[in-house]
Amino acid sequence: MRDSPAWPQALPGPLGSTTVYTMQTAIRTAWGAFWIIFSVSSPTLADGATTPTAGGIPTAGEPPTTQAEVLTGLAEISIDEKSLSESALRARTARRTADLVRAAADGSPEACVSAAEFILARQIEPALSREILDIATPEDRKWIAQRTPAAIELLNTATKKLGTGKDNADSEALRERIAQARAFAEVYSAIAAAEIPPTATAPSAAAADKLLQACRGLAGYIDAADPGLAASARLWQAAAYRRGGRADRALQLLPRVRTAARSIPYDYFSRLERCRALMDRGEYVAAAALSAQIGEEIDNWIPENQRDSARRANQALRAAALRRWSAALRTAGKSGVADDVSKDADSAETDLAHMTGKGMIRLELSYGGVNAPLTEGRAIARLLDIECADPAIAIVIDPSALKSDGWPEMQRAIGAFIRSLGENQSFAIVGMRGGSVTAYPDGRVATGGKADSASRAEQFLTRLVAGRADPAKGGDAMLHALELRPRQLFLVASRPFDDAFMQDLGKLLHDTPAKMNVIWLGSDDNAALQKLATDSGGVYRRPSAASKPADSEDDGGEDPAP
Repeated sequence: MRDSPAWPQALPGPLGSTTVYTMQTAIRTAWGAFWIIFSVSSPTLADGATTPTAGGIPTAGEPPTTQAEVLTGLAEISIDEKSLSESALRARTARRTADLVRAAADGSPEACVSAAEFILARQIEPALSREILDIATPEDRKWIAQRTPAAIELLNTATKKLGTGKDNADSEALRERIAQARAFAEVYSAIAAAEIPPTATAPSAAAADKLLQACRGLAGYIDAADPGLAASARLWQAAAYRRGGRADRALQLLPRVRTAARSIPYDYFSRLERCRALMDRGEYVAAAALSAQIGEEIDNWIPENQRDSARRANQALRAAALRRWSAALRTAGKSGVADDVSKDADSAETDLAHMTGKGMIRLELSYGGVNAPLTEGRAIARLLDIECADPAIAIVIDPSALKSDGWPEMQRAIGAFIRSLGENQSFAIVGMRGGSVTAYPDGRVATGGKADSASRAEQFLTRLVAGRADPAKGGDAMLHALELRPRQLFLVASRPFDDAFMQDLGKLLHDTPAKMNVIWLGSDDNAALQKLATDSGGVYRRPSAASKPADSEDDGGEDPAP
């Protein structure tokens, strides 16, 4: 079934003989996932060697730097008009995963699901891209096998937290996200575990059964309304069927070349997978012809900046089809024809080696219909186009904001904003909950530029949402914030305030040089707060997904240590 007989032996557990999935509390579960994710994130050494880890499993090796890079490397990803190499991408995804897993440490269902989705859709994407291109290494399969259990455990935690209570619209949507992520995770896990011994052409009966069982989980998504979700479900279900020895079933799922491609890159990979399914059935002539047809359609299907990498993937497949056809002819005693086809394969490989650029087209998101951005807004100020270089900043959070649909994203943005502050900047966060006033840190100020200050501030936000933040001593929320004498003050809210409160607020701002920036999370604009912000020299903003730029943090360097 595969071009290369060099298949991995039975994989060990996620951390060798040790398992960390018997944790009994949500916090231990989330942090257990964190350690799994980073226990194999140490940087690679020179000449392809890898750093040993606590669990005895090496990292997935760097992409080759020789001519083999054309055959096994992946195209770079462009973020903020900057191309990321695979090592830079891995460092970025490691940092992003760390942030998401930390956010899930209290067992919040939303945070757990977001972390799991990112692991599945982004962190293991390079290994899955090579898997679907049939160029995966044993290290790629270990990479997948080590991370999918962590994602599944996060999904389990979210499910337990949701419980069996009456669902509202939000919890129902979250349950659907859990089911969707779990379906893809089980397929990825089955593919990573499908050991094929060097002397065999198919996995063991047990591995094949696991693959076929996992296929069923995706059945409900192949006709989904979201074209990306439907196309990726069809692709991975067919991939699992083919790897389970059911190339015939894979061909029933995979689109024909002349069928319009609705969702790229999944529909493109599906056509490549169709060629491989034909090869598995010994139909090498058909596979080579199909590859030629795919080549004719690339300009019609693929965005211009991805066409070269798409052509390289298709050319590699064509060369593999010719090579396998030649071997089959030789086995059948047709040496003369086999020699001719072998020369064609040599020519195809030579053409591939001389193609411009390097790396194959990649999935970027391993499955569709999921929101797993590589970047997070680095600051509320930049996210909302507000300048914020002042030495003192205060953030006041009304309880209405905590219940709004936009709060989870705003909470992450506030955390990112705090982490972006310099050592010469001070900040305070004030929250109102259930009639009480709470503040970080202890009604005083905190200094930016320190990881522990940022971490504690993020923990304060989590406690505030859960109603577990200790009330601050004395003063109302605004007076408390103004003790810092901030030049800029952020008010995050989603409900209108009564006239008396607005008058007091206006008077308070009249006696201070602070600008009032209103972050309004309500469904309709608030004219009174809009006027208040304008009169104070501040701005009024309503966040939306379209207004959130990607971050610009450094993309190079080593993976962070645990």
